[in-house]
Amino acid sequence: MKSAAVFCLWAVLSGGVILSPATAQQRRDRDVALAAIRNGQILSLHQIEEKILPRMAGCRYLGPELHDNTIYRLKFIRNNTVIWVDVDGQSGEVLNRTDSDNGEGEAETYRGNFKR
Repeated sequence: MKSAAVFCLWAVLSGGVILSPATAQQRRDRDVALAAIRNGQILSLHQIEEKILPRMAGCRYLGPELHDNTIYRLKFIRNNTVIWVDVDGQSGEVLNRTDSDNGEGEAETYRGNFKR
């Protein structure tokens, strides 16, 4: 019991900053991605967004993810439908678009044809 109280006091006094393994992994992933952008191996998120966001008229942009440090996954929502757009980080080309109806849980995948 005493050790738990000491831990809580330490957490409060240190500003509550406790790094978990997930946070450390996220930092490593971010650092690898930033190095890849600096080295010209992948496009920056800003460049990807400039290319894709204008093509998603009528959708609300929810944010990005980076997979395997080479594929950006942009998440949108329109009419209660979540839309994921996978973009090649090197070329900026759309690899995949998946629309999933939140109510039904079904998904349709569109390859190559970006417009509905």
